[in-house]
Amino acid sequence: MASANHRISPALYSYLSQPLEPSLSLVTSVLNASSNWLLARWISVALEDSLCPTSSVSSNCIAGANAQSVLFVSFLRDWMFWRETTKRIQCDLPRHCKDGRFLFVDGLSGLFCPAGFAASELGAASEGRAVLRDSHLESVYQAVRESIDKVKGQRPECRVLLLLDGLDLLLAATGADVESLLDVVSSLRESVHTTVVATSAGEALLQRESTPLEIKHASFNISLAHQARTVLGVRPLSTGVAKDVSGVLRITRGTEASDDESRDLEEREVLYYAGIDGGVKVFERGSG
Repeated sequence: MASANHRISPALYSYLSQPLEPSLSLVTSVLNASSNWLLARWISVALEDSLCPTSSVSSNCIAGANAQSVLFVSFLRDWMFWRETTKRIQCDLPRHCKDGRFLFVDGLSGLFCPAGFAASELGAASEGRAVLRDSHLESVYQAVRESIDKVKGQRPECRVLLLLDGLDLLLAATGADVESLLDVVSSLRESVHTTVVATSAGEALLQRESTPLEIKHASFNISLAHQARTVLGVRPLSTGVAKDVSGVLRITRGTEASDDESRDLEEREVLYYAGIDGGVKVFERGSG
């Protein structure tokens, strides 16, 4: 059983739990305030009923029609990183790979390797894992689409949660245009229940739109925000570093939130503290 320090904060849980209707959520972060801890907990909420707050077990934890499978595509971090990060919060990804409810697609290790690069030099894909090996946008789309089909085939009773970590990397690394990348997101969304896209959103990328890349990046994030049910932004404290606060999490309703969701989803700004043991405490300002 997870300790209280590692459980999902009740204040956060409702934003990470499975929505009734298909939806998109956007997660933004900056270099010195990573969203890794938030994505790890999103995975845990989907896979680990033991991490649900007691008050939420009956209605939201995995059971019957609420069961979820997770397809996680990361362009910034590899399997080892995510395995160890989720292990710290008692989420056993290898176990979920074996039971067919989790598939990890590595978009970092092999995406830009030269043609003919040996698979053995990357580490061959294994159970519950795949490696992207072609950076062309159409190839990335096809590989992710095939992975969605695989997840659905393994556990057809589960709704699929698709997490895309660092998808905006393709704007810089491959020269992909904004419209094409947005089309990829839209097409993938049609095949899953819930989509979460995590991007970088530093001031230089969103506010000082002086270079073509900055303009593309800002356009991509703003377009996703207009399509999203929720937007969760992770940033450092504006007042500087504090020993008991790691940063700020701001949660806002996206343009596509339904009227019912707009009433139920409270917009809020909370503080968080990430400990070295992987535990994260989320709390209101002034509450400590």
